[in-house]
Amino acid sequence: MHKLAVVGTDPTAWMTILACRAGGFSDLDHFALPANLTTTTQAVSAPACATRLLQALCKQPLEDYGYQPDREQVRLGRSAFLLSELPLGQFYQQRYGAALINFSSAALIKLLQEEVRGSGGIPLQDIDSIVPIESQYTVTLTTDASPVNWIEALDVIEYEADLAEAPSNPHANVTWLGKGQYIYQWSSREACHFRLITSPQRPFDPTEWHASLAPAIETAMIQPAKVATSGVRRHFVEGRRVYLGRDAHRPNPGLLYGDLLGLEDAWVVSRMLENYEEAIDEGLASFQRFRQVRARRVEREAQKALRSLLEEAPSRRAGYALSVILGSRFLPEIAMQSRDWFHQHDCIRGFR
Repeated sequence: MHKLAVVGTDPTAWMTILACRAGGFSDLDHFALPANLTTTTQAVSAPACATRLLQALCKQPLEDYGYQPDREQVRLGRSAFLLSELPLGQFYQQRYGAALINFSSAALIKLLQEEVRGSGGIPLQDIDSIVPIESQYTVTLTTDASPVNWIEALDVIEYEADLAEAPSNPHANVTWLGKGQYIYQWSSREACHFRLITSPQRPFDPTEWHASLAPAIETAMIQPAKVATSGVRRHFVEGRRVYLGRDAHRPNPGLLYGDLLGLEDAWVVSRMLENYEEAIDEGLASFQRFRQVRARRVEREAQKALRSLLEEAPSRRAGYALSVILGSRFLPEIAMQSRDWFHQHDCIRGFR
């Protein structure tokens, strides 16, 4: 068996350890770079393409760590008028074969860390650079350790807020539409999470939003803004270094559910290493070929959604709102089919 190094401390890194162990790789070490090179994991809403992987590798029930919402809504930011509502919960689970579950970042990492410890544990070692260790391993897998100049997504910035108070609709994942701005809202077991997205030229004004959002906006405005970046790395493999998760592709803020594509990366690379054990370079090339197709499609679709969500022209905003209403209220099956490609993706079936 090959000797592997995993570099990173985000969920993708812990998932990579679990997936590689499941593939029979026991000679594996785990490393962390200084804090200034790592990324902070946001609270996430994990779709079926991620939770089916968690179910496959984690013995503990996911519901003990996360919260399963029962609907997805789109509302007007000022009036809270309900434009769209699609079912989640049992309907979603039956359609896609796995649940959609909201996790706080701490809960998701705790789940994965406990699974790693339960399978024998592995010490986390601090290093100053990846380069000195690479010669000691057959393959080095990095998840949040290799910064790159990512593409700025339409000059967009993000703010975040986590509120302990119970929201007015805790069972719903909500997208609030404003004038060239939008807000994602979802609940985990620990808090109600908000992600506010706008251009740098348009600060959030609580008076332009529904009163229920005022505490989230006021809390978020105290926090520093984050430049929202997106993009797909040109090469997922460089020699025997492999980029996974946020080192390979940054989640576009146009898609709330795109934050955990790295879990798919972890599964696929572990299967490729196992299946191509005697031809490791061919296996890594196959990993890049399959994963780039997926990452690039997610990026394209998220960019399209982002343009619609940030639209400032009143006529175009009205047109987008009308399309949302028609799609969910009168043609809900078509609305669901338009997103099946993302949620239904099953890399377990494709890469055993």
